[in-house]
Amino acid sequence: MLKEKIRNIGIATKLNMAIVAAVLLLMLGMSVAVNSAVRSALSEQGEAFVSTLKEQQKGQEELLRQGLVLKGNSFAEMLARIGQDLILSYDYAFLEKIVQSVVNDPDIPFAVLYDKDGNAVTTTSVRPEGFPAQNIVSKEIQAGGQKVGSVVIGLNFAAVEKNIEKTLAHGNAVIAAAQQRQKDVLLRIAMSIAGFAVVVVVLIGGIVYFTVHAMVRPLREAVVKVQQVAKGDLEVEITSSSGDEIGQMLAAMRGMLKNLQATAEMAKKIAAGDLDVSVTLLSDRDSFGISLAAMVEKIKSIILDVRMAADQVASGSHQLSSSSQEVSQGASQQAAVIEEISSAMEELTSTVAQSADSARQTTIIATKAAIDAEEGGKTMLKTVEAMRHIAEKIEVIEEIARQTNMLALNAAIEAARAGEHGKGFAVVASEVRKLAERSKVSAQDIREVAISSVDIASRAGALVEEMVPQIKKTADLVQEIDAASTEQAKGIAENAKAIEQFDQVVQSNSSVAEQMAATSEELNAQAGHLLDIMTFFRLGAANDEQRGDTSVGRLPGKGARKRLPPGKGDPSAGRQTDGVHLALQEETERDFQRY
Repeated sequence: MLKEKIRNIGIATKLNMAIVAAVLLLMLGMSVAVNSAVRSALSEQGEAFVSTLKEQQKGQEELLRQGLVLKGNSFAEMLARIGQDLILSYDYAFLEKIVQSVVNDPDIPFAVLYDKDGNAVTTTSVRPEGFPAQNIVSKEIQAGGQKVGSVVIGLNFAAVEKNIEKTLAHGNAVIAAAQQRQKDVLLRIAMSIAGFAVVVVVLIGGIVYFTVHAMVRPLREAVVKVQQVAKGDLEVEITSSSGDEIGQMLAAMRGMLKNLQATAEMAKKIAAGDLDVSVTLLSDRDSFGISLAAMVEKIKSIILDVRMAADQVASGSHQLSSSSQEVSQGASQQAAVIEEISSAMEELTSTVAQSADSARQTTIIATKAAIDAEEGGKTMLKTVEAMRHIAEKIEVIEEIARQTNMLALNAAIEAARAGEHGKGFAVVASEVRKLAERSKVSAQDIREVAISSVDIASRAGALVEEMVPQIKKTADLVQEIDAASTEQAKGIAENAKAIEQFDQVVQSNSSVAEQMAATSEELNAQAGHLLDIMTFFRLGAANDEQRGDTSVGRLPGKGARKRLPPGKGDPSAGRQTDGVHLALQEETERDFQRY
């Protein structure tokens, strides 16, 4: 019912509805496509931004924690070296000064030195109760291979955690602002598209209405005239005043009407049996006029041509049957070969796919190695800076040792002046001087080791910086290999698909060849049946003699088939075919229906 209503709608309404619907669908599709593309692009940018920001936050947090631990280890190592001799000489006052200088650092809440029995020898700072063990750095103090004490240093991660919280809060604020900007952009785009769509629909609707109205009015007039002609009224008059395509169509219809009137007069003469008519051709391409003129001359010889063609069809169908069988055998052999090729292509496709997967995994590993190498270079720079700071501290210790040596020398001089009363003091001054010398030597050794470590770390950082571009280049090359392997896998898959399609074509050809063989046999039988039908026609003495000269015998093994009326088992019954339509008399038609 709905389809019937749609078919009965006028062309103007259909054009208006179709164009407006097309415009609406186009605008809707463009809106959806643009919105989707913008939303996808903004989403990808936002995800990449958030991922990068979180990775940077994690890296900063790790660097801050590692830096604090490195600082604690450096102080512990320094106190262990200095306290080695001071604990043995019971110079705890000097140790207190050194510990005081260490705890002045805001990242070091306490530093305590213990003797070999575990007793604290410094009281400048004490370890708070319940202090987390994971925030403590300890170092044994050894002399001559034996433990003489230990150093315990606490690490204050509060400042680090505070910096981390600030970084996280700033990152979250940046992410929220970016997401809000994305929403604002999407809203503005949607509003712009909606406004543009409304304006376009209104403008196009007005243009379509006036254009269609101007087109449809002359078409409606032409429809009325054509309906009259379709009813057989060839006396109608068709007029046109415009020179556009519709006016040209009406003029062509007027000429066609005149030709139909002339053809109708000629058909009346042929229906009356007057075949001696003269057909005037309208042009060299007047196929209807040429066909009408040729029909009058060909109508008598057409029966003989059909008979001869039937004989040739019978002979050709026999040859076609033999050729079709040979084609079927060849197609079967081709199908077997194609199946082997298809199996080999499947194995090759599996191998190339495995290679592409290996290249893809290698790309991931190389990219991660480049990132790790770059992070290692940054960490190495931090290490170099920390070692330089340690070297500066050691210079201070060396200066303290030198001053201690000078004090010990002055004390020895004063003891010598005191005579017998200053001997004990002289011995102590001598020991202090030796201790100062040993401290100076140790400080120089530490300084040399620190300087050497700085040089080694600097060279290592330079090597890492040189390695990073090479690793990145390697990752790029592996990505190119991955892309090439993927393209190769696609090409092989396409070849395999083409071979599979070719296999299907070969199988189809084999089936078609078999069908052709069966059809050719049926065609042979139909040709014999057609020859039987042609014996009905009588063409006069001269034409009968010509018919006898051109007649061909039946094919061997193909006897005459029983004549059947239309629709009673004859395969050709009811089949609409192209050919010549014979306008027979009413009596002849009744005789022909018997067959």
